[in-house]
Amino acid sequence: MKKLIAVFMTCLLIASACPVNLNAATSKPSPAIQALAAVLQNKATFFSTDDGKTILLSDIGFFRFGIAEQTDGAAVKPYRFAIVDLDGDRIPEVVLGLECGYYTDLYEFLRYVGGKVYGYSFTYGNLYDIAKDGTIFYADGRADGMMGNVRFMGATMDFRVRADWDDPYFDPDDPDTSMPNYYINDFPVDKKTFNQILYMSRDNVDWYACTNDNIATWVLNQPNSLVSKPSLPQTALTGRQKYLDSLEYVTNTRNAWDVNYSKNIDNSEQAALARKYYQDADTELNKIYQMLAKKLPTADMAKLRADERAWIKARDRKAVLTDYAISSYTATYAKELHNISLGSVTINRVYRLVDLYYGFEKIADFSEGVQR
Repeated sequence: MKKLIAVFMTCLLIASACPVNLNAATSKPSPAIQALAAVLQNKATFFSTDDGKTILLSDIGFFRFGIAEQTDGAAVKPYRFAIVDLDGDRIPEVVLGLECGYYTDLYEFLRYVGGKVYGYSFTYGNLYDIAKDGTIFYADGRADGMMGNVRFMGATMDFRVRADWDDPYFDPDDPDTSMPNYYINDFPVDKKTFNQILYMSRDNVDWYACTNDNIATWVLNQPNSLVSKPSLPQTALTGRQKYLDSLEYVTNTRNAWDVNYSKNIDNSEQAALARKYYQDADTELNKIYQMLAKKLPTADMAKLRADERAWIKARDRKAVLTDYAISSYTATYAKELHNISLGSVTINRVYRLVDLYYGFEKIADFSEGVQR
């Protein structure tokens, strides 16, 4: 566990020095690039999904990042940025590193869609690194870590978790009790298999100091050269994004529960949100599964059915292990957290099946729990 976190943190401190081909620049930046650059330069506003309103970059507050108090009256300000296509739609996003006093691990994702720039904040201390292919390494607490990709849905954001680990027995005062569990696509795997996926060779993003000169050089002059051209047609990209946008209501329910949870609110409304989150995720799973049943050839569908049966067992096992960590709560609260766990694993499965439907994954990668 400590080794994994150490690797994550080490990766964050390593700056890549790969040169970029400026000859690949277009004569005029796209509307997306111009809009992102204007936000970075604090010349244009963006819609903050955390604040629910349009703001300038200079208006970002420290509360959204989970910082208990502002350090000596310091303001949140940008100090570095990276350009990367986080969701594989051929339009690059900007990952903005911010600082507030001695806090330097604050991040804002800036995304252009529909003529507008949206901002999505990362909780302080969660993001460890980003690869040039959009893979993100992050943690969800002291006893777990994850690797995955961003999924944007309307004005919300979630993650397609590909690899994660947790330790329901974690006790900072007694490290000998540590018994981490490892997962690939929510299927249990051994540590060796997990590490093979986690430590695959990937180039880290290039970080640049947040200056006007760098914005002009690295954003306005050559961002399109950083975005690889996938083999899938634009219709697949558009179709997948439209489908993901239809899932925004599921993420909104989870976000509403998170807000209550962060305020330590334990009531019937919060329990209802957790229950609805799992039920909605399960409804969406059945929907995309039926769509695949109509699309896939008979042999491929048989393989997916076998994988689905294995996944259901894996989902239930993962939720039970999570229950161990919450066994000290009341029965009602434990059930609530159990629904959140089931909902998280289920919606992650939905994201994966959506990728399969639109050609981003292959049926060969679905083999009764043997995950690639």
